[in-house]
Amino acid sequence: MKLIFSRNVTALEFFLGKMLAITKVLLMILAAAVFISLISAEIFHVLTFANMLHILGFYGISFLYMFGFAIFSLAITIRVDSAVKSMLYALFVWIVITFALPELVSALHPTASLNPVLPPTNILQSPILSVIHQFFYPISISEHFKEMGSFLLGVLPAPTEGQVSYPQSLHFFILILWEFLIIGFAFLFFQKIRPAENALSE
Repeated sequence: MKLIFSRNVTALEFFLGKMLAITKVLLMILAAAVFISLISAEIFHVLTFANMLHILGFYGISFLYMFGFAIFSLAITIRVDSAVKSMLYALFVWIVITFALPELVSALHPTASLNPVLPPTNILQSPILSVIHQFFYPISISEHFKEMGSFLLGVLPAPTEGQVSYPQSLHFFILILWEFLIIGFAFLFFQKIRPAENALSE
């Protein structure tokens, strides 16, 4: 960064450049995944225009989901001096969002963690689990991503008794909100590099 900021580069330009680089990498990975999915659908003779749109929509929200984690990880690496610590912090947040919160949310319907298309079960139904589910579900980004993905791919299971039910538009809105919050959080971290920029300019 010292070498970069020895030139006339602002923190905003640096931040946008990093976002563009991350976007390119994710799009290349997702393009390969889309190609494999389309080829697989053609092999099994289920590739139609509607299915192709569903696949593209699914990978579109997958980009939003992964982009948030990538930007958060980038912000951590800027803020933390140690490469090992930055990796551990980012990994911890990813584990909490991807595994811990969904486990708390799915305690009311435990088979959802194993396979979202299994029939709903009433195992472990209790008032306390219902309260936990209703509290953590709105902030569980992975659950909103799963619901949107299931809807786009046509494998949305029947709701379990006591499960919070949101319209698909709200799931999408929460994913977009997650994106903006993470980008704002990351930009605040990038603002911290301005003193170094000014010092080098002087």
